[in-house]
Amino acid sequence: MPTVSNEPETSEATSKNGSPENPTPWRHPDELPYICRQDWSQDLMLAYLAQNAFSVPARGNNTSIPLVQINCRDGTIVSLPRAYRIPLMFVAKFQWESLRLVLNATDPLAEWQEYKFDIIHVSRLCHHLFQQAKAAVPLEKAWRSKMFDRVLTRFYHKWLVNREWSIKNFYFEFDEEEYAIDVLRYGAPI
Repeated sequence: MPTVSNEPETSEATSKNGSPENPTPWRHPDELPYICRQDWSQDLMLAYLAQNAFSVPARGNNTSIPLVQINCRDGTIVSLPRAYRIPLMFVAKFQWESLRLVLNATDPLAEWQEYKFDIIHVSRLCHHLFQQAKAAVPLEKAWRSKMFDRVLTRFYHKWLVNREWSIKNFYFEFDEEEYAIDVLRYGAPI
């Protein structure tokens, strides 16, 4: 699988209308770029989804434990703050249900062409969340992933598409104000 850079094209906005220095203020440095690799085959994409699968444990009886252990398909275990447990379950369900709906559609080829990069993007988001958490050792309860939290913020507002036009529309409706709220205090996105 090709490596994808997490570097955006522009910096954070200072106003909703943009400026000559930043004509695309919705492109925030904390966003994971949405990519469309036309050279990726369907088999490669499905293999990527399977390779990056993970499981979220059931709620434990001891809620004083600040971290939860996420089991990745490759056998690695990633620690995350407990507050990510339910949102991560939602994101995983969203990814796999989206794939199921696409593959069981009346015209699966057309649906796959329309939504394949959206499904891959959700998987990439989770993968990058895990990479950030691994790099943040020792991880503390208060640790946050700005990248993942931005997506969760949009999910809470029922903005489930992560394409540029959707992020742009969200920006023009809410600006950066919604991203300042600790999204993990809410629990499940929908």
